[in-house]
Amino acid sequence: MKTPELIVLGSSSDGNGYIIECGSESLVLELGLDFSSYNINFSKIAGCLVSHDHHDHFRKTTAEKFIRLGVPIFGGEGVCEAIQGAFEVKVAHRYKIGEGFLVQPVSVPHSVPALAYVIDHPDTGRIVFAT
Repeated sequence: MKTPELIVLGSSSDGNGYIIECGSESLVLELGLDFSSYNINFSKIAGCLVSHDHHDHFRKTTAEKFIRLGVPIFGGEGVCEAIQGAFEVKVAHRYKIGEGFLVQPVSVPHSVPALAYVIDHPDTGRIVFAT
């Protein structure tokens, strides 16, 4: 079993993108970078979580390419209004993504509706992603 890893692709007002890699599957957090920045093995991606629809966290062109590759995108109402095919998640509900990710959205204060995520996976334990 591979040790879980957090890969930071970008973390600034220019764009945010992260990957939680857990051996046979990975979870993308945020789509705020140009698609070419996500130089990853897409066959391992279980899904993608987006916190909110500001450009540094969510780029529609990047999201469209993820969807074309069959990667499910999960986010709040603003994200789902911006991109056809995204799955709207509700606060306090739990969602199974891939084989091992269990995700619960949590509302956080921001200038637009935004979500943090409590993420459980057998290889990582519990992670809280808030931005």
